[in-house]
Amino acid sequence: MSRTSAGTAAFGSFLIAFVEFIRIVFEYYVSKMKELEKRGFTWMKCLICCVECCLGCLERFLKYASKVAYIQVGMHGYSFCSAVRSSFSLMMRNVLRLSALTTISGIFMALGKAVITLATTITGALLINRWPAGPSSISLSSVSNSTAWISSGNGLSSTSDLNPLPILLIAFLSYGVACFFMGVYDSVIDTMFQCFCEDDERTGGKYMKGEFAADAAECDSLEKITNDAAAQQKNDSTAISAAGRAARPSTEHEMQERAAKEQ
Repeated sequence: MSRTSAGTAAFGSFLIAFVEFIRIVFEYYVSKMKELEKRGFTWMKCLICCVECCLGCLERFLKYASKVAYIQVGMHGYSFCSAVRSSFSLMMRNVLRLSALTTISGIFMALGKAVITLATTITGALLINRWPAGPSSISLSSVSNSTAWISSGNGLSSTSDLNPLPILLIAFLSYGVACFFMGVYDSVIDTMFQCFCEDDERTGGKYMKGEFAADAAECDSLEKITNDAAAQQKNDSTAISAAGRAARPSTEHEMQERAAKEQ
């Protein structure tokens, strides 16, 4: 995709950036029009809210459309518009499956973010409470005894002993990492879902049932037969060419003798 469909990826990114640019310009002019709202132009405020809502919906739609369209681009090599149309058509034909997948994956992604954030934050709080002097106070013996120290009840005896600033920083960074990791997981889910739907519609689910192994073996055998036939044809062509070159001198000698007899 990076070599053959770079223009498609660039076009999708350009559309999103263009809409975001329009929103920024619109918000700038909205900030300049606050005086009109103060003068009692309530219709202006309503119009601004409607335009902001439309631009926000358009931006979110383009982001989602680009996300699902790039999957079709990778699968079939479509252009951006054709990929958007194909992906939405595929999802509309499998709307019940899409609804179930969206609900279940949303729950698991929220749980994943929460677990990663909480586990990292609690671990960081325990480490800070255990070694308040920083990394310089950490030794091999203290690390080996940390498990026994936590299990013995010497952990977080009081939240007032902790500095909230590093805890909040750890929570913020861990949430960012969790969102990034689960975003990759979400892309994998969408890709597998479209591949599943394509396989179900085209082959009746033959590949997801494991029947592709027989087809792969058959394709390998057909390829071997084709390669053998091509090699045999090449050998035959080489033999014919060699026989022609060998027969050419005798033919030329006969032509010379015939010319001498005619003279």
